[in-house]
Amino acid sequence: MVRLRQHRRAGGQVQGPEPAHHARGGAGYQFFDTEDRSLALEGGLTYVNEDYEEEEDDSFAAGRWAVRYTEMLFGGATQFFHDHEGIVSVEDPDDMIFRAQTGLRFPLVKNLSGTLQYNVDWQNTPPRASTAPTRPMS
Repeated sequence: MVRLRQHRRAGGQVQGPEPAHHARGGAGYQFFDTEDRSLALEGGLTYVNEDYEEEEDDSFAAGRWAVRYTEMLFGGATQFFHDHEGIVSVEDPDDMIFRAQTGLRFPLVKNLSGTLQYNVDWQNTPPRASTAPTRPMS
C-alpha cells in the first residue's frame, strides 16, 4: 500500500497548523472484521515533507504505525471508533508525530447520523508559534 496525503498538524498543544505531505509504504493486518467489530494494524516506512513559511522546510524518513478499531454498541445502533497513527523519525527518535480520533457515531433521524469525536494532533518538536502555513489547508 502506498498513499500520499496532506493533513494539518498542531505542534504541541497550542501551535497552529502547517502543511505536511507523506509518501508511505508498508503492510497491514486485519485481525478481525465482522459486522460488530473490526481491528486492523498497519506498519511501515514513510517520507515526511513539512513546509514552513518562516522556518526552513523539514523532510525526513520515518517509521509509521497505525491502529483502527471499531465496535458496534447498543445492539448496533451506535458505533465506537478509535483510529491512531504514530510517526517517528529514523534519524531523530525525538521527532515524533501522533494523531488520534476517538468517538461515537449514532443515528439521529432517517439517513442522518451524528458523530461525537475527540481528536489529538501532537508533535513533540513543533515549529515556532509564529510559523504559518505556506498555502491554505482545505
